[in-house]
Amino acid sequence: MEKSPKSVKKKKLKEEKQAEELPRPVQETTEIPEKQQKTETAPVGQGKKTGQLAAQPKKTLILGVPNYLLALVVLLAIVGGMALGIYLQPKALTIDPIGGNSDENKAMEIELIYSNDCSFCAKHNTILDSFLEKNIPFTVKETEATTNEGIQKIAAFQLNILPAAIVPASGLKNFPEILAAMGQSFKKTANYFVVPESNLDSSKIYPRMYLNPVDPADCNASDAKSSIILFDDPYNELMIKMQPTIDAVLSKFKDSTKVEFAYIQANSSTLKLGFDQNLKTLAAKYIVCTGNQQLFGKEFNKFVSVYCGTENSKLSPASIAACPINPHFGTPLSLEELKKTLDDQNGLKETAFDQCLGVTDFINKSAVARAKNYGITRTGTAIVDCKYNAPYTAIGLAICASKPWIEACKTNDQNSSS
Repeated sequence: MEKSPKSVKKKKLKEEKQAEELPRPVQETTEIPEKQQKTETAPVGQGKKTGQLAAQPKKTLILGVPNYLLALVVLLAIVGGMALGIYLQPKALTIDPIGGNSDENKAMEIELIYSNDCSFCAKHNTILDSFLEKNIPFTVKETEATTNEGIQKIAAFQLNILPAAIVPASGLKNFPEILAAMGQSFKKTANYFVVPESNLDSSKIYPRMYLNPVDPADCNASDAKSSIILFDDPYNELMIKMQPTIDAVLSKFKDSTKVEFAYIQANSSTLKLGFDQNLKTLAAKYIVCTGNQQLFGKEFNKFVSVYCGTENSKLSPASIAACPINPHFGTPLSLEELKKTLDDQNGLKETAFDQCLGVTDFINKSAVARAKNYGITRTGTAIVDCKYNAPYTAIGLAICASKPWIEACKTNDQNSSS
C-alpha cells in the first residue's frame, strides 16, 4: 500500500522539528486526487510543543470572506488556526499554551467520510490542518460514503456535505479553548463534532459535494444544461483575477450551462473607502439582472474591461494582472458607465431588465440567505447542479462529474478550461 498523505505529513513534521522550525501550513496542490481505497487508517504527526503560531508565508491570492461571516471570524480563527486569522491579522497569532505536552496525550481517532462521486474533492478536511498547527495528536480513518460503514455513519450523523470529519469531543479534553470553540462552531452528535469541510484555509477553496439538494429550486436545469450559481462580489480581488478562467469555462460550455450570479458582499473588495453603498452595489445589480437573461458572461467581461481600463483592447491575463495600476481601479463604475455596458447586449429585454433592477435589493438579500444555507464561507464559490460546491477552477470538472454526457465533457481537457 502506498504511503498515505497523512504519513507524508508526519515525515515532514519530523524534518521540521530537526530544523527547529515552527509548524508550516499544509502545502497547496492542484492535482486531482487519484481514486482511493475505500477504508484505511493513517497516522498523522504530532505537533511541536509551543504556544505560539508563526504567521504563514504571504499568500499569492487572498480569498474573500462574506461580510455575513465576519462576526464568526474570531471564533473560526480559534478553530481554524491561521485560516481566517492570517487574513484579517497578518501578524503572528499567539495563543496560551494548552494541553500540556502533546507527546503525553493519546492520539484521538478522527473519521473522514468522503465520496468517490467527487473525484476532484480533496480526500481531506482543513480542520485536520488546524489540529496539526495546534499540536493536537490524532489519527485519521478514511471511509468512503458508499461502503456499509459509510452509509451507517452518514445516517447516524445526518451528513449532507462531504468530505466531513467526525471528531470525538473526548479527544479535545486537554485543549479547553479548542473544545469550547468547536462546540460553538459545529454540530455535536453523541459526543462527536460533525465537521463538514469549512474551508479554513484562507488561500484555497476546497470542493465539496451535497448528498441531497440544499434547495431543490436550484436543480431545475435540464439534462442538456448544467445550472451554475456564482456567489461573489464583482469588486472582489479573486473574481477579477479569475475573469480569464470564468470566460474559458463559459466559452467551452456555452451551450450547456445556465449561469446565475448571486451577489455576496465580501470584505476583500478592491474599492477604496468612502463611496456610497448604493454606488458600490450598482455593478452587482447590473450583473445580476443581465445574468437573469443568460447574459452574465458578456456583462461581466464588459464590467472588468471598464474597471481595468481595457475597453479598447481584448481582455487577457496580462491586462487583468495590470488592473491594479489602472486609474479606474478602486473606484466603482458610475451609472453612466454601467448603462454603456448594455449598448450592444443583443437579446437584452429592457423591460424585464428594468423590472429586475427594481427588486435587486430583495434578490441580494435572498442571495445571502442562500449562501448561508449552502454553508459558503468564501466568495468565489460556485454551486453546480445543486450537487457540487466548487472554486472557479473546478467548475468544468463539476459539470462533467454531474453530466458526463455533455458534448464538451467528452474531450480529455476538462481541466484546461475548468
